[in-house]
Amino acid sequence: MNLRTFLISLFVATCWSCAEVPTPPHSEGESTTPKALSEDAIPSAIEAVSGSYRGSNLLEKLYMEAQSNDPNLEQLEEDWKAFREAPKDSLNAYSKYRQTNLQYMSQVTGYIQRIQDTLLREQMELSLQIFREEYENRVAHHEAEWQQIDSLHTRLEDYHLMLMIMITADMMRNYQANELPDLGGLQSTKQEYLDWESRMGDWLKGE
Repeated sequence: MNLRTFLISLFVATCWSCAEVPTPPHSEGESTTPKALSEDAIPSAIEAVSGSYRGSNLLEKLYMEAQSNDPNLEQLEEDWKAFREAPKDSLNAYSKYRQTNLQYMSQVTGYIQRIQDTLLREQMELSLQIFREEYENRVAHHEAEWQQIDSLHTRLEDYHLMLMIMITADMMRNYQANELPDLGGLQSTKQEYLDWESRMGDWLKGE
């Protein structure tokens, strides 16, 4: 594990293991619970059990709300989307060049296999090997850049997912702190079930 990976792992572990996360003080008439987690935005118990609720992705709704509350985050998302969707002429050009060469060599391999004379086929296989090595030497620096770009692309996609998770986790902590129902309500409901269990049991016993 290299240093960068270790530091990222340590950062993630620290964020998720926070025992206490301070929440902003409530002003009168203000709730820090995200709008995406309001009563109208989440399924009822019956809907959740029956499967009738078909809500959208909760994490994405939270992240969109975070953007609407933070102009800097919103600008980051707009810039990131523009970067991802912008044409990458150099990548497209090399990708086409690369695929054309690989396709040709793959087809040549198939044609060589059709040569029935063993000696001639082996000679052509050697020629193809030399041809392939010449190509690989020609594009060695291009391939190195290509592979680094591919790694950077994957890393940035991972960073974006991490960003979404970390930001929405803070929002969920507010929800967890503010909206936890009173334990007494559950205890009271459980007692009602126990009372009914007792009544039904008495009937079954014929008492």
